[in-house]
Amino acid sequence: MFLCVAGVGTAQAQDPFGDETGPDPFADGVDNAFVIINDQVLTESQVGVIAARTLLANPTLDEQDAWAYALNQGIRRILYQESFERLGLDDSLLDPQVAARIEALILEDGSRQRFLQRIGQDGYTSIEDFRIALRHTFIEQTVAGMVSGEIPTPQQGKRKLSEPTPAEIREAYHNNVGYRESPGQFVWASLKFLKDPSLASHTQRAADTLRMVNSGQMTVQSALAKADRVSESDQIRPGIAKDLAEFLNTASVGSCMELPSSNPNLVQLILIKERTEARTYTFEEAQLFIAEDLKRIASKMAVREELSAVWQSAYVWITPMIPGLEDSLNEVFGGGKPSQKSYEL
Repeated sequence: MFLCVAGVGTAQAQDPFGDETGPDPFADGVDNAFVIINDQVLTESQVGVIAARTLLANPTLDEQDAWAYALNQGIRRILYQESFERLGLDDSLLDPQVAARIEALILEDGSRQRFLQRIGQDGYTSIEDFRIALRHTFIEQTVAGMVSGEIPTPQQGKRKLSEPTPAEIREAYHNNVGYRESPGQFVWASLKFLKDPSLASHTQRAADTLRMVNSGQMTVQSALAKADRVSESDQIRPGIAKDLAEFLNTASVGSCMELPSSNPNLVQLILIKERTEARTYTFEEAQLFIAEDLKRIASKMAVREELSAVWQSAYVWITPMIPGLEDSLNEVFGGGKPSQKSYEL
């Protein structure tokens, strides 16, 4: 889905209630309201918290884009929450599941401090921030699973989406080059292990990761999770060291090497994450994948229709302070005019 907004980066400096609405009901130190859906209010500070986390996780992101993304996230959370209740679910049952999941993640990381470091890379400054986001994720996954027929609803049983027909599969094969051709893929990752008095020796952690990956005892994803910092690339820059260039050009997926370093506080590993050759597919080879992809698209459409139904049946108030927001929301969820810029919802 796409939500189109313009000028979000400066929206927080304006008054969300025009003179025509009368006195501001959110005055006297209470947040400005951006969107109200039934009894749920998305406020300026809520959007600001999501935007701040987004910028921490993506420092190069433009501030206005971060605010637009955060606004999308806030509206999305409300609509999924409304759908969750509309489907007859009790959200109080989520709290034990969320708590259990967080405890499992802490055990997996080995300590509370290491868990905080890991979620900090995604912009979370506390376990409470992560708990709130994880709760919303559980709600979204539950709603998506129910409306797409993957799990039963309390009131209607299991919904069933129609299967793609052979004619639809063949048409998709002929119309979508992505079903007929697959470009080559190459991705390598830099894994950095940093000296930290609260953690085990960074040199030992790096050595263990290097040994276990190259012996097949650790997967690529597990190795990425062990590092303190990870960056990825799909290019080999001219001028890099000869041994590194040779490794990147020839090593198989899952191969790992350590880079020489003069910094005693840093150990850096290079890991081949993906490497595939370009190829073409016949219809016979592609048809099963196409059928699954068409079912995935149908599931996404079912979710969109559910959120649209929530929107169209709800009481909605939208701030006039954000140019294009009302038009964009109406365009996504039930008619309206296009706006200037699109952001994925």
